[in-house]
Amino acid sequence: MATLLHDLKYSARGLAKSPLFVLVTVVTLALGIGANTAVFSVLDRVVLNPLPFDEPQELVQFTLLFGERGPGRYFSAPLFLDYRRELESFESVGALYDYSDYGATLTGQDQPRRVSLMPVSADYFSVFGVRPMMGRGFLEADEVVTANVAVISHRFWTSALDADPGVLGRVLNLDGAPFEVVGVMPPDFQDVVGRYVDLWLPQDLTTAEPVSPITSTSWNNRGNQYLSIVGRLKNGVTLAQAQAELDALHVRLAELYSEEADKSARIQPLQDSMVAGARPALYLLMGAAFLVLLTACVNLANLFRVRNGGRRRELAVRAALGSGGGRLVRHLMLDVVLVLGLGGIVGAGVAFLGVDALVRLIPGSLPRVQEIRPDGSLFLFALAATGVSGLLFGLLPALSFRRPDVTGALRESIRQRSGGWGARALGNGLVTTQITLALVLLVGAGLLARSFLNLQRTDLGMDPGHVLTLQVQLPSATYDDPLQRTRFHRSFHYRVAALPGVEAVGAVSWLPGSGVFNDWGFRYQNESGETAWGDANFRVIEGGYFDALNIELRAGRPFQITDDTENPGVAIVNESLAKAYFPGRNAVGEEINAAGAIRTIVGVVEDVAYSGRGETTRKVYIPHAQYAADRNWLLSQVIGTKGTQPGLLDQVRSELVAVDPGLVAFNVHTMEEVLAVSRARDRLAFLLMGIFSVLALVLAAVGIYGVLSASVAKRTREIGIRMALGADAILVGRRFVRQAGTMVLSGTGLGLLGAWLMSRVMGFLLFGVDATDPLTFVLVPLILLTVSSVAVALPVYRAVRVNPVEAIRCR
Repeated sequence: MATLLHDLKYSARGLAKSPLFVLVTVVTLALGIGANTAVFSVLDRVVLNPLPFDEPQELVQFTLLFGERGPGRYFSAPLFLDYRRELESFESVGALYDYSDYGATLTGQDQPRRVSLMPVSADYFSVFGVRPMMGRGFLEADEVVTANVAVISHRFWTSALDADPGVLGRVLNLDGAPFEVVGVMPPDFQDVVGRYVDLWLPQDLTTAEPVSPITSTSWNNRGNQYLSIVGRLKNGVTLAQAQAELDALHVRLAELYSEEADKSARIQPLQDSMVAGARPALYLLMGAAFLVLLTACVNLANLFRVRNGGRRRELAVRAALGSGGGRLVRHLMLDVVLVLGLGGIVGAGVAFLGVDALVRLIPGSLPRVQEIRPDGSLFLFALAATGVSGLLFGLLPALSFRRPDVTGALRESIRQRSGGWGARALGNGLVTTQITLALVLLVGAGLLARSFLNLQRTDLGMDPGHVLTLQVQLPSATYDDPLQRTRFHRSFHYRVAALPGVEAVGAVSWLPGSGVFNDWGFRYQNESGETAWGDANFRVIEGGYFDALNIELRAGRPFQITDDTENPGVAIVNESLAKAYFPGRNAVGEEINAAGAIRTIVGVVEDVAYSGRGETTRKVYIPHAQYAADRNWLLSQVIGTKGTQPGLLDQVRSELVAVDPGLVAFNVHTMEEVLAVSRARDRLAFLLMGIFSVLALVLAAVGIYGVLSASVAKRTREIGIRMALGADAILVGRRFVRQAGTMVLSGTGLGLLGAWLMSRVMGFLLFGVDATDPLTFVLVPLILLTVSSVAVALPVYRAVRVNPVEAIRCR
């Protein structure tokens, strides 16, 4: 132990004399470890870590299958009740209405407050094995339209109700309706299926027409799918056994109900269902981060190889004085351990900051995002990465000195000072590896960069620039008349349209770029004159929605103020629907039986994307004035302006207060921000891959520079003798250029092969660009060669500028 402590102090003193070396190695290692640890923290929380519930492997998600139409997420209330009553393989089955914008305005406090709601069935909490910390959950008797009770989250209890110990029985005013608090959930309960929830309400599962101002969503019939379903398997029941029972149940239901004839369902582990979309991208980014760490470790090995090579005489003297090979290796490894310790500490700090940055960049739709935070596992991973890095890449340079050539090192011949062929080959091989890894990452970043640029140029069928969106929830208790709701929107739009800089104002039930929703069926007359079924995404709109987003009318007319319940039903369809169901004829003037009425198509508009990738689907637009009685629609207000209008939001809120001081504007975003959420996964992959590739490129350039600089320094005497004997400077420089060229060209060739293999894997992230895009595979190597040339230039310049007289004197 005394000897070990002595060697440790000796290593610390030696490193203190080389601050630049310590700085470069620590920063190199910290960047590699920090990047890996940050990405691993996200991967661990989102994909690898089990769900935070008892026996999480028993939790499953149901998916409904519609024959040829494929899978869908939502189920009807009667079908859920069939599952709960008939399925014996499940301990419990729960339903939830997880519409992301579902909420209400909480009044009766200092000022109105928007709260997030989620209706659930009585068994929902028991599926997760969680009970309220205070009070009770829901009962099957609560699954009716008149059960105005609520269970609140711990976060809402503390932030909005000041952790009131007497909260049970307290009445909350939600959109003008009273709801009694019957339970408070524990602080560690996170609703992983839904979202951030303030209050859970009982879902109305009766088959009568709903009338509740909050919990009703639509008629509960077998044709209306709007519920998500989760379940917990009984102990010992396998997924295959439960699936077999579910299949048998659907066979029986198809015989009893015509609506169930083309339906089936499948179950899968809940965690797999939640992370299916995120898993491939996160694994790819983890692989890219690992390549950065590998590049950093190779650079670390090369730096220590060069440093140790400069200490050959010192180590030879120590060996001559009796130090064994093991003692010498231990001494060199202590240098590595000290640098690794510093690099690990700094790397953990980089990872801590990196996790916070990643959470900000991660798509809002990424599952379990609320669980991503720096914790002990992050530091354990950083420690493990540091240890493995040291063992793999610190030991290799140290072992080459376990049997030092004492006589040769003490004579300091030119060959020994240069380290010999083996040392040079090791250094060149390490740099070649760095170039290979850098090129793989650079090609990946190049493909993603082109993909992201294509995304930005994609025609979305609208102009998202200078468009403000917000939502206003009308309390059904005070806006119970459909005409009241229509009058509110028109009055509000009239006032906002009069504001300076506002060009158009409208509203829509679901914003473009936010995914598909309200996928309903309808009847129409096909080419043979027969009644046929079609399906489309339905949108309820009000006011100048098309004008606010510059959505072009291709045929017919827009909605008019007279398109109300006193006049015949009308609809506008998009081009995709017109081409699919009315090929070769003008869709304007055709009739469809949709949303409970015969509607005449009065216009055709261009396709508008439902995602940031420009994907479109068939759409039917219905005027709000003719459909306000269906439900109290939560419409997103869309305000198109002429250029940027500072202070517009405050003016809009003032106009809202002037119309109704009890209303709250929430979910305020620009249309570009809405699209950014849809493109967040692509942006995250592009940014991280870009950062990783730049790091790898810098490390590769440092590696080339370091090897050539060390080679020039060790061969200074040789260079001087050659030049004193008449060697041309160009000939001297050519030797080093040839050495660098071998490394760069070998690394480029191997890197292109690795990049080709990687592009096969990352195809799912690309948009509008081929995985073997010729431009990327030509341009990226040119960039690498340019950077490498700069890294080569300075050492070569130093070599050809050597003074022969001073070089010969050099020892």
